[in-house]
Amino acid sequence: MFKKNKPNKYLMSKSVSQYYRNLKITPLKNRQWKLLENYKFGSIIVPKGYITNGADIPRIFWSFIPPNDTSILPAVVLHDYLIDNNNWLLANQIFESMLNKLKIGKFKKFVLVFGVNLRYRYLQITNQLGDKNAN
Repeated sequence: MFKKNKPNKYLMSKSVSQYYRNLKITPLKNRQWKLLENYKFGSIIVPKGYITNGADIPRIFWSFIPPNDTSILPAVVLHDYLIDNNNWLLANQIFESMLNKLKIGKFKKFVLVFGVNLRYRYLQITNQLGDKNAN
């Protein structure tokens, strides 16, 4: 006897799918991605042609967060763009906010947010941050 089909909990709600639908991107070599159109999030516009390397995930975490994980790509594009423009604090805040909007699981989100904040603290301690991040 077959079990009754349950709704697929992995289907995205309309509010979540808008972040993916608006992201027109193509993969390049070496885990890079290129924007085919401008990507807008609030007042932030990532320009067409922008290239991101995706998420820099340490190999130890690849079993549950692969480096080519497209579920976090909208957050990664915004984060990388803001970092490239020397705005680490805003990048980290928006990254976490976007992961919430994308409905990323708690553990996965914790690992990702912990990683970007740890990198920020390291660069802050070693004085490798741009002027926009002065204390």
